[in-house]
Amino acid sequence: MVKLALKSVILLSAFASSLSIAQQDIGALAVQLQKLDSPKAEKEVGYKTAARILGSTPLVNDQELTKYINLVGKALAANSSGQQYVWTFGVIQTEDINAFAAPSGYIFVTKGLLKQLSSEDQLAAVLAHEIAHVRFKHYTSVAKKQMLAEYSMKSLNAGSEDSQLEAMATATTLVLARGLDKQSEFDADREATKLLAKTGYDPAAMADVLVMLERKAAAQNNSSMSFLLTTHPNPTQRLQALAACCADAFANIPSANPKTKSRFDSQLKSRL
Repeated sequence: MVKLALKSVILLSAFASSLSIAQQDIGALAVQLQKLDSPKAEKEVGYKTAARILGSTPLVNDQELTKYINLVGKALAANSSGQQYVWTFGVIQTEDINAFAAPSGYIFVTKGLLKQLSSEDQLAAVLAHEIAHVRFKHYTSVAKKQMLAEYSMKSLNAGSEDSQLEAMATATTLVLARGLDKQSEFDADREATKLLAKTGYDPAAMADVLVMLERKAAAQNNSSMSFLLTTHPNPTQRLQALAACCADAFANIPSANPKTKSRFDSQLKSRL
């Protein structure tokens, strides 16, 4: 009986010791991951993540269209608060309806999504939503949590700084493929609405885009929406969340700007 009790004490002591070591490893790993928060590291992770996105689907080769997307995107980014980035906006050559953001200011919208938009305000809403993801560091935050769960301290320390950045970029790309949590998408919709108003666009344009997505999602055999619907909350849920938080923002809708309609038609619609 005494021998059994002694053995139990030894086993519990060993377990407590291993648990303490594991906790120390997790803490050390968290500190190691914090080093990837520097602007330099974020820029490198963003570049590597963007390269992975474009490695599967290339950009549309249209300088005028790209110039226009960057004009709208950078006007929005200039009115967003937080860390300064060198923002890059591009159009991906696919008929899928979607948009993506990579850390440090890389934002891509698909040709398929652009075809569904009816105004510059709606284009601005799509870009503002992705800008919000970058500002909130949604993708890198989730990627670090996944790395914390999946990587050992030994495996992370064993690699060079570049291999650690590669691991972070891989984790971020996986988050893009799996999607963020609902609250992150709701937060990006809310922030986009505020950014639209601040930049002089119709704040209701974010809701207009969601109504369009809701309509497309309801259509049968719509394969162009399949990936977006697996990585985002249902558009109806997003509309409900937006109405609950931003109804006041829709009260002051600016009058239509003939200039933005003209350049939207000539520099986007006519080129798709």
